Amino acid sequence: MAYYENEILKELNVGEKYTGRQLLIYSLNHSDAYLFSKSTKQFVEWDDKTYKMLEIIKGYLHHSDSIQATYHIPSAETTAYIVE
Repeated sequence: MAYYENEILKELNVGEKYTGRQLLIYSLNHSDAYLFSKSTKQFVEWDDKTYKMLEIIKGYLHHSDSIQATYHIPSAETTAYIVE
């Protein structure tokens, strides 16, 4: 996917609306961010639909691997973005 450097958003804000393309570019450039959408399974580069930012949560992501029966201790804080 090709995009210009000025298309990379520095941050996302609650209450603002973003296109699927903007959210995709943001996630490609912020590996510590997780985007949760209530309405779409995939953000694509040609997506002009807008998504409203509902909530931003900062914290430690805890998860396990059921196949290896291991618990992953979070090493850094992550950010979860909830969009409509």
